Amino acid sequence: MSEKLQAVLDANDNVRELNLHIMLKNDLSRESAAAFAEDLSKLATDEKAVEVLSGSGIILLSATADTVQKIADRPEVLWIDIDSSAPLENLLDARAEKSG
Repeated sequence: MSEKLQAVLDANDNVRELNLHIMLKNDLSRESAAAFAEDLSKLATDEKAVEVLSGSGIILLSATADTVQKIADRPEVLWIDIDSSAPLENLLDARAEKSG
């Protein structure tokens, strides 16, 4: 688990929705990865928004902070991290400030 994700979990905001990147172990077959993604969809805040990047062995999903440890404890998981990209509104605001 990444340090930034651990910091979010340490804040004890268990209902906070997080965008997660889950890296799977290399020895997982595509079928096993798909089955695991289906299991994860039950923990996701939007079951239909679970995305499997089969070429890279990464699953993307949104889940509440209280489910992260359940996901991290699964044997299929090599690494789990939070997507910390800036919201589009923040990027546009920053760009407007620079040009203004």
